[in-house]
Amino acid sequence: MVATADLDGDGQMEVVAAAGREYKVFDWQQGTFVVIAAGQAPQDILSLTAGCLQSDDRPEILMGTRDQILVYAPSESGLTMLYQSLLYPQAYFRKVSVGDVNGDGKLEIIGAASGAQTLYFFGLWTLQDRSRRLEELGRVYLGGLVDVEGSGSEGQVVAGTTEGYVDVYVPTALLPREGETLYTVRRGDSLWRIARRFRVSVQALVEANDLQHPYRLDPGQALVIPAGRRDTS
Repeated sequence: MVATADLDGDGQMEVVAAAGREYKVFDWQQGTFVVIAAGQAPQDILSLTAGCLQSDDRPEILMGTRDQILVYAPSESGLTMLYQSLLYPQAYFRKVSVGDVNGDGKLEIIGAASGAQTLYFFGLWTLQDRSRRLEELGRVYLGGLVDVEGSGSEGQVVAGTTEGYVDVYVPTALLPREGETLYTVRRGDSLWRIARRFRVSVQALVEANDLQHPYRLDPGQALVIPAGRRDTS
């Protein structure tokens, strides 16, 4: 697998190549490609692309593995892992792409998981301590899923299936926007406990996340907390 991006901001494209767990970064110097960085991912790399997820216009390298998505950025020592998604056992992220799926002017990560037959949407989320992490924003089940491309228009991606390519509408109303809080469900959580922690009503959480009775929650599931609320714990 190969991806290209201007990783060092010199106006010239570098080449990132991956095979198995190993990746290498090549730079064109004096008429030939030279390896300037190399490393290993935690699992075999199944997909590879580049995109600018942050506001500094410097691209990050995105890798899909069997169980998660990884985000790397250039550093003095080569490539450094900045963010990683939660583990999705046996998901098989065979294609990663980027697109502004919720119309906030920023690129989100779109992961096509052939094992889970699901499109996952991830974004960088700023926490209360100002740190950032990669959070799942939503998911869409799609049988026969093998490929995905972000279209660049709000709420639209193009997915490839075993039956051909189809347009997928992403329910952007369910994705968090500026001013809202994203909460990741932990083991032992209930809707009532989360509502009490954030001082919102259970009904407000149900409506914000389009939950259906009996409101089952799974660890790792992302919930949108309505805007204007805060965590008091």
